[in-house]
Amino acid sequence: MQFAGGGKKRYQQAAQQLSRTLGLQDQVNFLGYCNDIPALLKQNQICVLSTHYEGMPLSLIEGMAAGCAVVGSKVVGVQEVIEHELNGLLVEHENAHAMAEALERLLEDVTFSSSLAENARNDAFAHYSMERMVFDYETLFAHLLASHPPRTVIE
Repeated sequence: MQFAGGGKKRYQQAAQQLSRTLGLQDQVNFLGYCNDIPALLKQNQICVLSTHYEGMPLSLIEGMAAGCAVVGSKVVGVQEVIEHELNGLLVEHENAHAMAEALERLLEDVTFSSSLAENARNDAFAHYSMERMVFDYETLFAHLLASHPPRTVIE
């Protein structure tokens, strides 16, 4: 298991201590800052975003685009991206047991996991690609210009 990113030092230290206490230090790798997240994600089967709130869960969308099956907390931002059991799994906020069950399900049912990962990848490119973003902005600007034409200044 790999944990990428910095976060607050006290949480990092607590997680590392828990890993040692449980005897998992050989199975858990705390990577810290990573400058090539897409490459890292492509090496993994599952991407998890366990969070309290996300305005726009970019790390989750990156996991989807990389072809990972995704699991996220059922919170604002994440539940707008994941359609439960269609392109990922949602688990109740702060429910470690539900998170463990979701991960176990993905690891045991490879067919289901692969289906979610494929749907997630398709959704990531369909909804969050650069091309889609440019198209949406162009459409918005065209609509705004059509409904509020520029004023002509007469001198």
